[in-house]
Amino acid sequence: MSEQNPPAPTSKNVTGLLLRLGAGATATAFLASALVAATTAPAEAVTRGNIVAVAQSQFANASRNHEEPMGSGCNYYTGYFRSWKPAGGCPATDGVQWRDSDWCADFSKYVWKNAGVPDADVAETNGGVLTGWASSFKDYGTKHGTWHARSTGYAPQPGDAVVFDWDQSGDIDHVGIVKSSNSTTVYTIEGNSGDRIKENSYSRTNIDIVGYSAPVGAEDGPPATPATDASGTSDVRADFNGDGLDDVAAFYDYPGARTVLFVWSAKAGGGFNPPVSMWDSGAGNFEQPRVKAIAGDFNGDGLADVGTFYDYSGARTGLWIWTAKAGGGFNTPTMAWDSGAGNFEQPRVKAVTGDFNGDNMTDISTFYDYPGARTGLWTWTAKAGGFNAPTMTWDSGAGNFEQPRTKAIAGDFNGDGLADVGTFYDYSGARTGLWIWTAKTGGFNTPTMAWDSGAGNFEQPRTKPIVGDFNGDNMTDISTFYDYSSGRTGLWTWTAKAGGFNAPTMTWDSGAGNFEQPRTKPVTGDFNGDGLTDISTFYDYPGARTGLWTWTAKAGGFNTPTMTWDSGAGNWEQSRTKPV
Repeated sequence: MSEQNPPAPTSKNVTGLLLRLGAGATATAFLASALVAATTAPAEAVTRGNIVAVAQSQFANASRNHEEPMGSGCNYYTGYFRSWKPAGGCPATDGVQWRDSDWCADFSKYVWKNAGVPDADVAETNGGVLTGWASSFKDYGTKHGTWHARSTGYAPQPGDAVVFDWDQSGDIDHVGIVKSSNSTTVYTIEGNSGDRIKENSYSRTNIDIVGYSAPVGAEDGPPATPATDASGTSDVRADFNGDGLDDVAAFYDYPGARTVLFVWSAKAGGGFNPPVSMWDSGAGNFEQPRVKAIAGDFNGDGLADVGTFYDYSGARTGLWIWTAKAGGGFNTPTMAWDSGAGNFEQPRVKAVTGDFNGDNMTDISTFYDYPGARTGLWTWTAKAGGFNAPTMTWDSGAGNFEQPRTKAIAGDFNGDGLADVGTFYDYSGARTGLWIWTAKTGGFNTPTMAWDSGAGNFEQPRTKPIVGDFNGDNMTDISTFYDYSSGRTGLWTWTAKAGGFNAPTMTWDSGAGNFEQPRTKPVTGDFNGDGLTDISTFYDYPGARTGLWTWTAKAGGFNTPTMTWDSGAGNWEQSRTKPV
């Protein structure tokens, strides 16, 4: 990381705050920065939990958790500390002029400073050891006797600073904050990771890791625990290439029992790149109509993988997984589970994914349709190298629950770090109930009805449910495209709250004659990297033309949709598409 040195202070009596503002700072700017400092005062005592909490608060802060414009280098955290860095083209928010620089160290210093770590609040212009250089965090640990090289086998603790040397040149290139760790993996929150704040994970033996500096006063923190992501989906829904933006994927059905897996990678600043073929089954090898597609970080490496329950003859089902490769693409698929003949009928499956047990790997659950109005919830928990054998984590009993009446969803609806399961259930008389199974250790709690439309108000067959954290509060919300007559579609959203959901609100209305819901196949993800989940849908036009429309999330709802990809006539049949 190359950094400029700060200019020498003109007076030894000038405070770090005034230096940060610059010699020309006005009284107004001083007041604004003072207010910022007041709202981010250091904690009274240093705790590892406080350090992680500050890092997570910045990760979730959509107004400053990324560069603006994306890829420009302009960031809040450099502006917070170093007024001498260039500011051309950078915005100003919260009383701070953003500035252009590598900023991983500025972010990590900000976290430590605002958690009350000793010496972290001393400006580098006043002799503080922590600077804009990632290597300064190793210097901090060396100075205070809290440095631990990776080679020593040290178990990283929450709140530690972890430093990296990407090319093993002997120079430290990057620094982040440890969120948690277990016996094999360290989970981090890092600034300037793909031009934004990002949660990552690494093997503890990864040679890129140089070591860890523990914050003074917190060396004897509690043992590290496995990380869980606030979204309940292992931090990764569909980021297939690891750039911090969620992508879109789909299995496309070609004649001759040939299937191709395409990916639309998200672009910094919005939109998608043209689709790229990532896997081709070849003719006669794979029938897309036999596929029920899923996605998630099944191996905990920080990249989203793709999977499918594949329907074989003889009541046999295979679970196939395409693990993602760093930088893009997928490894050759492997069968992670085989039901065996006569044991499991894929057409009876409605599958969802999420981190149900909090180990930072995405698990799989499915509502299975038994005769006699009985439904079983089967769960495959992920493990290193695959999945554990499925277990039935809920059984409705005979006559109590008809799986064909369900539209299944999953997400961390209560914000406890574990993914929950839900479904819109179709009652007679145009009545719909939203049932939720909250996750617990080893399974799920008894389901509760979180919302009831009442008779005559809401027809479940007219819904296409989707989930995501649309408002950035670290709880999963629910939306659905609702099919009205006359070519009109409404986007209804249930935002999560403690103990349930707020009453649904219509967050977009197509108007009559403008948008036919049966022509949609929706997907969700944080496509623009602002920390809020967006919505996209493949829309079916006549003439073998498909458009990918995107609703980016904003405070209180969604922006007007834009077409972010157009196949052109004769090029792409939406009916042959199964989005992941």
